[in-house]
Amino acid sequence: LLPALPRAMISAYPLKIVQHDRSITFIHEQAHAFWHAVFIPAHRSAEDIDPAFLGGDAIARWESDTLVIDSIAFKNGTYLDESGMPHSDALHVAQRIRQFDRGRHLEVVLTIEDPATFTHPWQARRTYERRPDVRIMEYVCGEPHRALTGDRASALRLHSRPE
Repeated sequence: LLPALPRAMISAYPLKIVQHDRSITFIHEQAHAFWHAVFIPAHRSAEDIDPAFLGGDAIARWESDTLVIDSIAFKNGTYLDESGMPHSDALHVAQRIRQFDRGRHLEVVLTIEDPATFTHPWQARRTYERRPDVRIMEYVCGEPHRALTGDRASALRLHSRPE
């Protein structure tokens, strides 16, 4: 299954962001190179929302140089992190995404609110480095994947199954 928010945005795998006139598409290497489109401007209509892994409804807006994405309506059975932290249908995730260091880095700050699961909102933060030399690769469960250090050869040796 696809990882939900915030898990998808704090993954150690590469992420590509493509901005169009009225939408922004996030392409994730993890979990079969899944994608998530966010529309600007967006209109929220509660009766038309179908739950989804990355939120059935995400509205986005710019606050100066920061993209703010507000997401609700997450599928049941998804997890917030790699440990399997659950959530309720009251989950609300706000992402604040901005470039810094002259565009060499991207900061993602996620605020997680779920009054049915947590006593107060909490945050997760991830910083990405711009890497034009890295391409989104095929990701298949059970197959070796790139090492977090970028040394693909060592990743293949470490994660290969014995013959």
